Amino acid sequence: MKRTQFPYPLDRVALLTILVLSVAIALMAWGSTSCTGDCWLHAGPRVRQFSWQNKKVSAEDTAFLLTFSRPMDRASVEENLTLKPALGGKISWVGRTMAYTLHSPAPYGTEFALDLKGARERFSAKETQGPAILPFEGKFSTRDRVFAYIGAEGEEQGRLILFNMTTEKKTVLTPPNLVVNDFIPYPERDRILFAAVERGAGSIDVLEQQLYEVPTGLDTAEPTANSIERVVNNQDYQNLKFDLSRDGKNIVIQRINRKNPADTKLWIKRENNEIQPLNDTPSGDFAIAPDSQTLVAAKGEGIAVFPLNEQEKALDFLPQFGRILSFNRDGSAAVFVNFNQNDPKLRYVQSLYVVDALGTQRKVADVKGSIVNCQFSPSSTILYCLLTEVSEGEKYLEKPYFAAIDLEKAKGAPIVKLPDYRDIQMSLAPDGIGVLFDRIIVDSNLNDRALLRTNSGDAIVSSKLWLLIAPSAVPDEKSQPDLVELPLTGMRPRWLP
Repeated sequence: MKRTQFPYPLDRVALLTILVLSVAIALMAWGSTSCTGDCWLHAGPRVRQFSWQNKKVSAEDTAFLLTFSRPMDRASVEENLTLKPALGGKISWVGRTMAYTLHSPAPYGTEFALDLKGARERFSAKETQGPAILPFEGKFSTRDRVFAYIGAEGEEQGRLILFNMTTEKKTVLTPPNLVVNDFIPYPERDRILFAAVERGAGSIDVLEQQLYEVPTGLDTAEPTANSIERVVNNQDYQNLKFDLSRDGKNIVIQRINRKNPADTKLWIKRENNEIQPLNDTPSGDFAIAPDSQTLVAAKGEGIAVFPLNEQEKALDFLPQFGRILSFNRDGSAAVFVNFNQNDPKLRYVQSLYVVDALGTQRKVADVKGSIVNCQFSPSSTILYCLLTEVSEGEKYLEKPYFAAIDLEKAKGAPIVKLPDYRDIQMSLAPDGIGVLFDRIIVDSNLNDRALLRTNSGDAIVSSKLWLLIAPSAVPDEKSQPDLVELPLTGMRPRWLP
């Protein structure tokens, strides 16, 4: 009898098919834990997307999103979500997506870890908890804490300098032949717009300044002398004050016609376009609003609001104010100064007003002296101000001090008093950590034209930079300010966004 071969060919095909199907089912069951859609073979909920994963966020980033693969028991998510270091915020939901909105910007120069485990799926039919979520770990960080300033001594005098407080690295951005007078960082802080003059034959003439931009090297290659680009020349016009829009696309400059000095007006340079005059706009003090489309400028005895689109007419006029100081982060409020010129009872008194987007005006302080500058805290609840106090007597003196003003209570208090006032410049950090300011040393008897000078014409021989740690609330009389002298010689400091 002939021997029969086993297994039969048909059996071999069946066994092979069973083996292939078994492997496929196993792979699909394993793959369901990492699929990107609604997996038909469900092995538990998971985080599908974390919007800040491995990103470097800034003060403009106010909320992150967690999107889940399945409907979640929201209470279990909120109870089991942890952030290290902790960040205060509030939680809201839309379907399977959770939003975490920060109360204040995340501190710069910090790495964060987000952890979620133990949260459970919600079964819509029974309102009961389902399987536990696959553990999730997220990571993100904030921008380095960086500021720029103008050097005040030796080879650094008049040069634009970048200092990274996170890495403790100092970088000189501009060459020695350019003397920088003022500057504004771009929003992505990849570049800085600055006004400078050629050092020339041992003299500095601020009226001959031109506008340039230079890369910071924070996210690109190190800047070089060849990387500086001229933005606006001074061939036919002298360039005075300038401002950069929040989106970095518009530059507004106050310019004087060399042939006709009476022809003084504001000009605009839009992104990738030639500079052109802004018709029917005043030429006094001005600032671009946070929407990057509106200009606020002094006009006669008041403040006018103009669109940067010349096809539109003036939007508003505020006759009682003489200066615009600053806007809050989202542009919903601004700080103005009333000089009280029409009220003899308020001699030497300047009033500080906050005006919201609806036009509501609210006085928050009267200052017997001068209001030099005020800036909103990131939460828009406190104003940090540089003020002066008038000392009446045989000699008129103004003594400077920093103050914090609670906007809800319209109540303020001094933070620290300074010995004298000499063109002090202040800058509040984007995360609200502190106020940078300078302490200039002058010599009014020096006639050296190669030295930088204050607004009053005194020669600047040196300057120190200081950091005032900003209090989170208006301090009481017993509070001692946290004041740090930085090991840097410079002036006009400004934080990068």
